[in-house]
Amino acid sequence: MYVSYQPQTKFAEIAPRGSADAMRAPANGAQITFFTHGLCPYAQRVALALNLKGLAHELIEIDLSNKPSWYEQRLGTSLVPAIELDGSPFTESLDICRLVDDRFTEAPALLPKDKELRKAVEALIMHGPRLESAGWRLLGGSWSFPRKSRPSDAVRRGWEGAVDTLTTSVRQHGGPFLVGDSPTLADVALAPFIARFELAASVCCSYDTTGELREYLDALDALDAWRATFPERDAFGRAISRYGSLDYFDFHTATLAQPMPE
Repeated sequence: MYVSYQPQTKFAEIAPRGSADAMRAPANGAQITFFTHGLCPYAQRVALALNLKGLAHELIEIDLSNKPSWYEQRLGTSLVPAIELDGSPFTESLDICRLVDDRFTEAPALLPKDKELRKAVEALIMHGPRLESAGWRLLGGSWSFPRKSRPSDAVRRGWEGAVDTLTTSVRQHGGPFLVGDSPTLADVALAPFIARFELAASVCCSYDTTGELREYLDALDALDAWRATFPERDAFGRAISRYGSLDYFDFHTATLAQPMPE
C-alpha cells in the first residue's frame, strides 16, 4: 500500500514543528521531520522512501533560493534533504533512506531479504555515479546546460551503455521495476535522476532517451508514491527548458506543486 502526501506550495519562514502528514505512524512513537525541496532529485529519494514505506512525517519545504537563517544552524548543513529523527539530525540522501528502512522494519522493506536480490540492488546503487555522469554529459556536462544542443554520437553511446545495465536488470528480474515487481532502494536511488535526464534531454536536446526505459518509466508513473513526489511533467519541462538547468530552483522560487517560477 502506497500512501501519498499533498505537496506544499509555501515555504517555511521559521522552524515549525508538529504538522505531521496523515500516514502510518512510525513504531515506538518516533517523530520524523523531513526538510526538503520538492524539485531536488536527492530530496526526492527521501520523499520516495518515506512514501513507499508509508511513514508519517512532518514536511518542511526549504526555499533554496532564499534559505531561512535557522536552517544550517539547526541541521548542520545548508543542503537538502535532511531529516530529524526524534530530534537528531541526519543528512545525505542515501544514508537517510537506509536509516529509515533499517529503523522502521514494520513498514515495507526497500532492501530485499533474499541475498541475491539484495546484491543486485546494491550493484545498481553502485552503478549510480556512472549513470549520473552519463546523464550530465548527455545534457552538456553539468546542472546547467546549452538549450537545443544535441548530444554527440559518443555521448549518446555512453548514456545507452549506462542505461543498458538498468534494462538488463529489469529483464533479469521480471520487472517492471529495477529488481522485480516492487520498488527497492535501487529505484529510490536512481529513478529521480533517470526521470530528470529523460525529461531534460527531451525538452532541451530534442533527444528521446527512453528506449527500453519506457515501460520502466510507465511503471513509476503508476505509483502513487512517485506521482506524489515528482512534479507535473509539462510544467517541469517548461521550467527546465526556460532556464536550461536542472537546479534552477536554487536561484528562483519554485515548488513541487508549482515548478514554474512566477
